[in-house]
Amino acid sequence: MSSLVDAAERGDLNLVEELLDSGTDVDERAADGRCALHAAFAEGALEVALRLLERGADVSLVDAEGTSSLHWAARSNLVAILLVAVQPGFQVDPVDKDGRTPLSWASQGGVVVSAEWLLKEGSDPNRLDNDGWGPLHYAAADGHAELLRVLLASGANPCQRLPSGHLASDLARGFSKRNDACLILEAAEASCAPEETAPN
Repeated sequence: MSSLVDAAERGDLNLVEELLDSGTDVDERAADGRCALHAAFAEGALEVALRLLERGADVSLVDAEGTSSLHWAARSNLVAILLVAVQPGFQVDPVDKDGRTPLSWASQGGVVVSAEWLLKEGSDPNRLDNDGWGPLHYAAADGHAELLRVLLASGANPCQRLPSGHLASDLARGFSKRNDACLILEAAEASCAPEETAPN
C-alpha cells in the first residue's frame, strides 16, 4: 500500500485524504525523514499541501538531513508553494546539516522563480555552506546562466573563492561547459581587484 509521503509526492489528493481518514498520522515520515508536506512542497502539489496543513501537518518539521519545508518548497519553483511553506517570523536562510540554504538548493537546481523570491525576502547570496560553496558556485557548476544573472544582480560576489581557490567561472568552465555561463561570470569578475582573480 502507498504511504502518505508517496501519495503526496504524486499529488494524489484523493489517496492522501483516504489515508488520513483511515488514521494515518499527517506527519508520518519516510525512511529519509521526509514527511508528506515536504514531498508535496517539492513537487509543487499545492492542493495536497493545503489539505495536509488543514489536517494539522507541522510546517516546522525538518527531515533527517535538517532540511526544512522552505528548502523543499524552493525546489517547486512556485511562489504559491513558497508562500504556503513559510510561517510567521520565518527564517529565509535556514540551513540543513551541510550548511546549505534554500537559495543554494534553488541555485543548484536552476529554479529561478524560487531564487528571485528568496532574494527578495532577504536571502544572502554570499552565504557559504560547510564546504565553502555559495549559491553562485552551485549555479555556475551546473551552468544556470539566467540564475547567475539573478544572483549577480542581487549582490553575489563573483570574486568569492572556494577553499580550493577556484572561482565560480572556473566551475562553469570545468563542469558545465556552458559558454554563456562562463562569459557572464568572466564579465562580472572584471569588477574584482587583480589580486582577487589571480590564481592562488
